[in-house]
Amino acid sequence: MLSLLFILFVARAFYFMAEHYHRNKWGYAVVGLISFYVGVIPVTLAFIGAGVKDPLLISVASVPVGIVTCRLTYVYLRKQWRETPVVPRDRTSLDSDLMALGKDSNKVK
Repeated sequence: MLSLLFILFVARAFYFMAEHYHRNKWGYAVVGLISFYVGVIPVTLAFIGAGVKDPLLISVASVPVGIVTCRLTYVYLRKQWRETPVVPRDRTSLDSDLMALGKDSNKVK
């Protein structure tokens, strides 16, 4: 249950940051979760490879590493997005005005 709450917390933080900077919200929520597991899985595999069988010890050791990698990813993305702002896209096509003009000018007289 605690891991589910943590997953929701991480996804929510990345979701709202992406929304603030006008990026793909759900995509970066997934990036946040992946960054957490990129930190957790190698530490877990290292403990299993060393022969540690206590799941509590493995969790206590691997979750902080996952939190650190998640936080580093968050800070890195926020820094990159501050330097390169994105203008929100308009829902209309850039060529819609030109296409409307083209229809009128191509009429046969």
